[in-house]
Formats: sequence, C-alpha cells, structure tokens
Amino acid sequence: MLKADEIKIATLFVAAVGISYIIIKLLINRNENLEKKAIRDLNKLLEEDKARIQNKKFTKRTLSEFTGKGPNDPVLIAVKGVVYDVNMNGGRDFYGPGGPYSIFAGRDASRLFSLFEFDDGITEAELNSPIDPLDNLTADEEESLEAYIQLFKSKYKPVGVLVESLD
Repeated sequence: MLKADEIKIATLFVAAVGISYIIIKLLINRNENLEKKAIRDLNKLLEEDKARIQNKKFTKRTLSEFTGKGPNDPVLIAVKGVVYDVNMNGGRDFYGPGGPYSIFAGRDASRLFSLFEFDDGITEAELNSPIDPLDNLTADEEESLEAYIQLFKSKYKPVGVLVESLD
C-alpha cells in the first residue's frame, strides 16, 4: 500500500511540476507579447506625434529666436530633430534667460547633450551650417543623447521639427 501511495504522490508531483512549467511558459510568453505590443504602441504614438507636429517647422535660424527673452516668450530646444517647448515643468528656470542651461535655448542641442558640453552660445557659423546628422557619435554619446531624448519626451511638449529650409 505504501508503494501505491508513493507512486500517486510522485505522479501528482510530476503533474504539478509540469503544470507549473506550462503556466510559467505561458506567463513569460504573455509578458513578451505584452512588451512587444507596448513597443509597437509606443512607436505608433511617436509616429503619430511626429506626423501631428510635422506642419510646425523650424530652421536653425528661426529656432534661434525662441530663447525666452520676454517673460511670455517661449523657450524652444531641438533634440534630434524634434523641437520642444521647455516652458513647462520648471524648464524655463533651467533653460530660459539667466538659467544654468540657457546656453541650450533656441538651438539644436543634440550634440552638446551627447557630449555633456557647454559652448559660448549660438554663432553665425552654427546658424549657417547644415543640421548635424549626428552620424559620428560614440556608443556612450548616443546613450547620453538618448537619455536626454527620454527626459524631453517625458517633461516637455513637442511643438515642431527642425528642418534645413522652410521651402
């Protein structure tokens, strides 16, 4: 009789392990599918956002006018082709006139963000040069830039795109 009980217990144990394995595989597969769906949904939203703001275009020169000189003037910053209004969430205090990061206002700050660099501000040469394609960044610089992109996406409103010409 003891042997039969041991066989039943072993059979139940094996069945429980098998069922647990199946449940775990289903949960992992479900999580992977949810993650893939979340990524697809995010990409769709980003594309919709980009399409929605495509009609608001800024050249480097027109963007340079938005440094928040007046108390009600917007402060705009471009990061990897997207122009953000940084007046909200305390951004004006950081990027507006007199702020510690005002050097980034009214310009494409992508390369500066990727390098953690400050410079002397916008120059005529910068305004006359093409948009930086950022095609020679190191992996660390790309990671830094991506962190700024995520920060800007989470805190500030995209209001347009950076273009070479308004034509």
